[in-house]
Amino acid sequence: MKENPHKHDIGLSPGSRDSQITPEGIRAQLDRVLSSPDHKASKKVKTIFRYLTEETLAGREDQIDVQGIANKAHNRPLDPDSSIDPLVRIQVNQLRRALKGYDAAAEATEDGPRIEIPEGGYTPAFHPEKR
Repeated sequence: MKENPHKHDIGLSPGSRDSQITPEGIRAQLDRVLSSPDHKASKKVKTIFRYLTEETLAGREDQIDVQGIANKAHNRPLDPDSSIDPLVRIQVNQLRRALKGYDAAAEATEDGPRIEIPEGGYTPAFHPEKR
């Protein structure tokens, strides 16, 4: 498998210094973001966000690809020859914008990790810092 340039230590090892960066803390933050009126995204974009986060938490970030995202969000078959690539890219860019909008909102001052999807990849990054 190809090395993921965005692979990172999400701090899930035992004895992690930052209690925010735990699977439970990340999932709680994911739920807060998805239920917030400040996170303006379509249902499919929200499905993509949950999928990307859960795959990363499960340690399968190196397996995240366009076909898997399309399969989860659009119930499309895992077909490498399909024309879904632009749609997924557009939706992930919409997700990035929605996350930036959420982070800019007053509600984002809550305790909990910040979740972002760095440019150039689909793997979420989890940051312990407060906004």
